Amino acid sequence: MKKYKCLNKQVFVIDEFQLVPIRYKDRYKIMKWRNDQIYHLRQKDILTKSKQDLYFGNVVSKQFDLQKPDQLLFSFLKKDICLGYGGLVHLNWTERNAEVSFVMDTNQEALNFVHLWNIFLTLLKQVVFKYLSFHKIYTYAYDLRPKLYDALSQSGFKFEGRLEDHCLVDSKFHDVLYHSCINPIESLRIRGVKKEDSIVLFEWSNDPLVRRNAFDSKKIDWDSHEKWFQNKLLDNNCKIFIFENKQGHPVGQVRLDYLDKKWLIDYSIDQFFRGLGLGKKIISKAINMIDKGTFMAMVKHKNQASIKTFLNLGFKNISQEVSFKNFEFIK
Repeated sequence: MKKYKCLNKQVFVIDEFQLVPIRYKDRYKIMKWRNDQIYHLRQKDILTKSKQDLYFGNVVSKQFDLQKPDQLLFSFLKKDICLGYGGLVHLNWTERNAEVSFVMDTNQEALNFVHLWNIFLTLLKQVVFKYLSFHKIYTYAYDLRPKLYDALSQSGFKFEGRLEDHCLVDSKFHDVLYHSCINPIESLRIRGVKKEDSIVLFEWSNDPLVRRNAFDSKKIDWDSHEKWFQNKLLDNNCKIFIFENKQGHPVGQVRLDYLDKKWLIDYSIDQFFRGLGLGKKIISKAINMIDKGTFMAMVKHKNQASIKTFLNLGFKNISQEVSFKNFEFIK
């Protein structure tokens, strides 16, 4: 596997999906997908094998050894099978922004379009925000695929603007739409919970990973959640904080319940913003909202990500039960 000199991590993983530096062996698959989907690409001519070989040899291969490449392209894999390719193009190293590019296997578009876009974007955010420390990524898209906007919205991209009649496809003019996502690591905002946050908290609470890590793993129904949420809003011993990026997209929550003179911590990160180290940041910010006190966390043994987060925050593992560990921090 070739490596990008500008990255100190090369492989990014979510479950059975991976982003790896673009593989030479995937070039003809990519060629076919681009030719199949030429209608939405800034590609004027049908690609041939000789053109593709030339592009990989003269352009792609040179990016690996550059400290500040013009583009960073990856193969998007599921169990080592390439389902798409994409990454960052038009990298601006001074202003720390880049355009997102992604083309998936044409056969996947009908059933898995939004799902695969979301996974790809979640992995790409790790590359661009955590390891490159870029400020912003954006998309430039012909207004031809409405499902793309669903994926971008779910992944925390904000609509920024429309260029009317800006591209010509099949002798007809179409608009171009811009969407963007700003790095939440450097622009994280905290606020108190509002009544209208009930829906997003309900969605987060039923996220499969959240349910696996909860002590009661059963799915929560809406009526039970809404009753619980209304009670929490009235509970003076409960504080819920919502965290957003600069564009106002919610990325996580921390709940502090005051029990037996200690603050018990519950937190979760939006599934499309995981892998960025936000857990540590939101817990730290929530603790800073309390003048002083003792903070507790109960974490299942299998939840290694949270165990690591609390240890990195200076929590002490004070006791251990059959299925979970108790952590404590005194401020």
